[in-house]
Amino acid sequence: MHLEKSIILSVLLSIATSLVTANVQGEFEQQHMNEAHQIEVTDEVTFFKLHDIDGDGFWDEKELQSMYGLERDIDPNTSHIKLIIDRVYEEMDMNKDRFISLDEYITAKLPSITAREEKLEREYKKKEPSSPPVKNSKRDSTSGGKKAGPIVKNKRSNSENVQGVIPNKFRA
Repeated sequence: MHLEKSIILSVLLSIATSLVTANVQGEFEQQHMNEAHQIEVTDEVTFFKLHDIDGDGFWDEKELQSMYGLERDIDPNTSHIKLIIDRVYEEMDMNKDRFISLDEYITAKLPSITAREEKLEREYKKKEPSSPPVKNSKRDSTSGGKKAGPIVKNKRSNSENVQGVIPNKFRA
């Protein structure tokens, strides 16, 4: 009887904890929303969709660079930018396709930029003269900022295995 109560109590405590933490984002997300957007977004789905610039349901490398503020005035092939983006993929990209899905984002959290990475970025900016901002190739300057060309709705092929994203309890 005592064991059953302990198990039930543990399950209820786990459920309560997950309900409380479901809307709490990581430190990076809160800092980013306050500093970059001056708004408070408390749910993960809204945060994800807000930063899915092309609306295809995945974050790609350009969207991650934008979120981390790395797409402006810096060559995206710079070593410290590669380090940051590669670390994001290492920590979040469960199926290693170099796209972060909503499920992968909810399962993991965005890593903060480390002090070493911040130092490398400051050093790079001191050494390199300011270059013009990198233009978003998806934008057409003649169309008033509207996207040019068709929008790709799914970066992954339908035949790809996404077993790493689906929790075991939901697999058939």
